[in-house]
Amino acid sequence: MAKKSRIAGVSVKQNHEGQGKLSKSYKNRPKKRKAIGETKIDSQESTSKKVRFSISESMPPESSRQSKSESNITKRERRAKEKLPRFMKPELRTIKKSGSIFDKVQLTASGKPNWVEIKKESSKIRRVRKEKKQTHFEIILQVKKIWEMARHENFPVDKRAQEIVKLHSLVQNQLNKLIYAHDTSRIVQGLLRLGSQSVRSSICDELAPEFTEMMQKKFSAFIIKSILKYCDGKWKTKVLESMKGSIVKLMTNSASAPLVDHVYTQIASPDQKISMEKEFFGSLLLTVGEPATGSIPNILSHLTAENKAAVFESIKENIVKVTAKGNFSALLCQVTLHFIEECSQEDKEEVLSLFSPHILDIVHTKPGSRLAMQCVWNLGKKVRKQIVKKMKGNIETLASSENSFWIILALLDAVDDTVLLNKVVVSEIAKSATTLVKTEQGRKVLFYLIAHRDTVFFHPKDLENLKQGDACCLKSMEKKREELSPVVDDFLLRISKEVEIWLENPKVAMVTLAALKKGQGEKLCKALQAIARYICSDVKLDNQPLIENPGMNLILKKLLKIDDLKKDDSDKFSVHLASVLEAATIKKWISCNRGAFLLVGILEAKSEEATKTLVSKITRPLKEQIRKAPHVGAKVLIRVLKEVAPDLGDWELTNTDD
Repeated sequence: MAKKSRIAGVSVKQNHEGQGKLSKSYKNRPKKRKAIGETKIDSQESTSKKVRFSISESMPPESSRQSKSESNITKRERRAKEKLPRFMKPELRTIKKSGSIFDKVQLTASGKPNWVEIKKESSKIRRVRKEKKQTHFEIILQVKKIWEMARHENFPVDKRAQEIVKLHSLVQNQLNKLIYAHDTSRIVQGLLRLGSQSVRSSICDELAPEFTEMMQKKFSAFIIKSILKYCDGKWKTKVLESMKGSIVKLMTNSASAPLVDHVYTQIASPDQKISMEKEFFGSLLLTVGEPATGSIPNILSHLTAENKAAVFESIKENIVKVTAKGNFSALLCQVTLHFIEECSQEDKEEVLSLFSPHILDIVHTKPGSRLAMQCVWNLGKKVRKQIVKKMKGNIETLASSENSFWIILALLDAVDDTVLLNKVVVSEIAKSATTLVKTEQGRKVLFYLIAHRDTVFFHPKDLENLKQGDACCLKSMEKKREELSPVVDDFLLRISKEVEIWLENPKVAMVTLAALKKGQGEKLCKALQAIARYICSDVKLDNQPLIENPGMNLILKKLLKIDDLKKDDSDKFSVHLASVLEAATIKKWISCNRGAFLLVGILEAKSEEATKTLVSKITRPLKEQIRKAPHVGAKVLIRVLKEVAPDLGDWELTNTDD
């Protein structure tokens, strides 16, 4: 049964657990403006829990209360005081020197600080402090004035050369004091960009001992990049030499890591790249020695089992150290590729798991794309699905980049979940097909999706490399290709609507040829009709008729040869082409050699319907034109017509000497 107790004139109920509870009458009371007293009630069972009540024991006398208006005035004063600058609050100034400039600051008529005067005095103070801190302060001021004039594009070239020489004479022998500041480092970069070779060499001579330190600083690292860009090969070699022995250290520094990657990918020779990679192997190689040929696989193959274990431990340790800093550069990816070729499966999975969350960061370099493919092939089914989901919205960019398109080809083979592939990868490829078909890498993605591993479109070595993904795929390749085949219908629909894009040039037309070869049914029929009408129109490619373009003429011949693979006449290109040919078009084609050979291709397509339609359109005037045509194509056309249509009569040639 609950007991009642009286504390400070307030009714408090205690339940059977001994916990205090305010009565309903106290809950409904209005809140006090300020608590005056505090009472603690300890629990009967546990002293660790306490219930606190801030209760006014007695109301303050009326004489001590402030009116509402007086309270508001007090609040306004307090807020105004809080907004004042620190130097206007004497109680906040821990040190107040006599004669401070802030004592001279006067308030305006409205009682506010005079900020114009404050800023003037503050700038004076900053200048005084800089003069005391920097012994070369006056030189910096002169240098900035000259640089501000010389850096503009509209500054006269002859005067700029003079000012650059003057500027260099001012900073000479004092560059080590200027290269680490954000403002003066830009001036040194400008001297390297606009100066003559003698000025550049002088600057590099002076800074050469500082190269390694400069790489690790935020602003001076850009000076090293300018040296690599504007100076001759001698200084590029000097920069590479200054990195020797410190590659791993520089890779863990946020300022120098991009610089090392730039040197590795853009400047270093093959031998210099190998030298940079070997620094991840640790110091053991120096004692063991190296073979005559310095390739990494050859070096590793000559190590004993004990030494190899120690070297691999150093490589793994350095890889973990660099990746912990968020660095996934091409150099690190190449070293990791060497590592996973020789290490155990457990170490391989452990190291690759460091890179899999950062697939989109590494696929844009050649070593990075190869490493990303290894992540797809060697990590589990769950990781592959995560990689696919991360690529959502980036498929078009990846498919059209120089190196990253390989990861898409690997995923098309390795991922068993075709529903996920269709939703994330294939659907985005189909949507951006008209953009991808204009780039070399995009066309390879389309070829792989349509024709898969057809040697007509891919080099055998590339196909052999891609076959590594077959081992991690549980579903048969034939079944997977069947589940992905509906995308071909989408391409055929696009071809029928945008035929001018898909026959824009011979390279693009090869993708069209691959889609037509795999297609069938109504959508194929519509695409063939659109192509036939487009060819018969007066379209020009490279300032010549479409059929006379060598590349496009070859594509059309290949398209006619595909008819041998089709069973239905409605799926044959020769049938649709013969049906849309008119007398005027046939006359134009007969007048040129390549056009006549296209007519020969229609007759040799082994389609009775196409042959019958074309022969019926060759009238007496056209027959006479074929007889008089001087080119070889006309002679071949007459020979074929004699075989397939002997009813056309005698074909006595009038120009047998040609």
